[in-house]
Amino acid sequence: QEHASLIKEQSAKAERLREYEARAYDVQMLKFGQVIDLEALDNVGVNKNAEDLRERIAELEKKQDKMVRTWMGKLKQAKDDLKQATDQSTTRLNSVA
Repeated sequence: QEHASLIKEQSAKAERLREYEARAYDVQMLKFGQVIDLEALDNVGVNKNAEDLRERIAELEKKQDKMVRTWMGKLKQAKDDLKQATDQSTTRLNSVA
């Protein structure tokens, strides 16, 4: 008799497990459109080297942006100086002619 009750209990648990797996499948399909391997997701950790490289790249980009802005300012000043010199030269040439 105990054996029969254990078999019933085991089959009931197996049925509940199938229901839970079906529910998990449905939820994943609704949320993600595909089944997600949760074990693989747990095993994936943050890649420290990649994160360090991303931070380093961000710092370098920030420095380069600052340098580009500095050189753009110098270029604008040089263009303004050239325009002013050209205008002065043109004015002098017109007064001589």
